[in-house]
Formats: sequence, C-alpha cells, structure tokens
Amino acid sequence: MSCALCERRKPRRDCPALSRSICGACCGRYRELTLDCPATCPHLVAAYRYEWQRPLPAAQQFRPDFHLTRRQMEENQALLLALLEAVQALHRRQRDLSDADVAAALESRLQALETEQSGLIYDASPAGGLRRELYRQLAAIEQTPIQAAALAPAAAASREQRIVAYVWLIRILRTYSSMRARARGFLVWMNDRFPAHPAALSSPLVLGA
Repeated sequence: MSCALCERRKPRRDCPALSRSICGACCGRYRELTLDCPATCPHLVAAYRYEWQRPLPAAQQFRPDFHLTRRQMEENQALLLALLEAVQALHRRQRDLSDADVAAALESRLQALETEQSGLIYDASPAGGLRRELYRQLAAIEQTPIQAAALAPAAAASREQRIVAYVWLIRILRTYSSMRARARGFLVWMNDRFPAHPAALSSPLVLGA
C-alpha cells in the first residue's frame, strides 16, 4: 500500500480531507493548498501548534502602529467574546469556513467603521456567501447592547471600541493562521482557546492572546 498522493512513500497519516491515507511529506506539502484540511484534523492541529512557537514575520503583522492597551482589551472583553462567538457559531454550522473568509469579513467591517468615522457610509460587505453572512452577523452583534460590567447599564459599543476590537481580532488571525489558500489556523486556535464557546472563557483575553 502506498500514499494516495505520491504513490511512492508509505502512508502513515489518515487524511480526513481525502478520507484516505497519505505520507507525512505529502501532508506537509499539500496541507491547506490542494488539501482542504478541516480544523479538527489532528495533523493540522499539531502542525499549527508547532508553527505558533515561531515569531510572526514582519510582513504579516497588522497595523503595528495601532497601539492597543490592556485597559482597552478589558473594556472590550464582552464585545470581543461576542464577535468570537459569532465566528465559532458559524464554523460549527459551516465547516467549509476558512481563515480567508473570516479575514475578509473582519477587514471589511473594520473598513466600514473607519469609513463611517470619516463621515462616509457605504456597503463594505464582501462577496461570497460565507463572508457576507459573517459580515452581517458581526455588524448585527455590534449593535446589540452589551453589559461590560456587573453594575454598568447595557449599551452598544462605540465606533472606537468596535475599531479596537477588529484590529485585535485581525492581529490574532494573522498570528495564528498560516495564510495559505485554505488556511484554518485561526479556527484551530479558537477550538484550542475555547473548547466549548467563547462565552465560557474564565480568564480575560490578553494582547498576545
């Protein structure tokens, strides 16, 4: 029996994308490129956990000049968790969701908010079913009154708070995603960080996540 892809080496890994066995070399070479690897694949998860130990390349850093403070993170905790829950909920329903889909929705929401801040309003929703669906869900959550503290009245987040939240989310996505064509590293990170769902988080989010 040989690898389902190269047909030369011994197959040592069960590939959920192909429902067949492949060798380690082909797994590494074609992962998230020609292979549409699900975020639950143990080989994909192991590869990402290894990659996360390396520093993020400068080219992948998002808005390095946009300064985020711990206080901003604490103030935006409820909003961040609500937005993360929306992403995770859509992924539970649509396993085809990829990091590229999430990035498109997040970046489009950020673009829309910053454009509104300058006095212009336009539809920045991205093309594509899942991307547009997530974009609209995120936009709806932004308008939902959130209780930031026990004694504070519930209120929708300000535009500035929403911009901070999206900058942080995009940074996290770029930190934990390989940015390959079919990457799902951000979704793997979410599954690791929130085994049930973000609302169950017992410790606060931090800048480095």
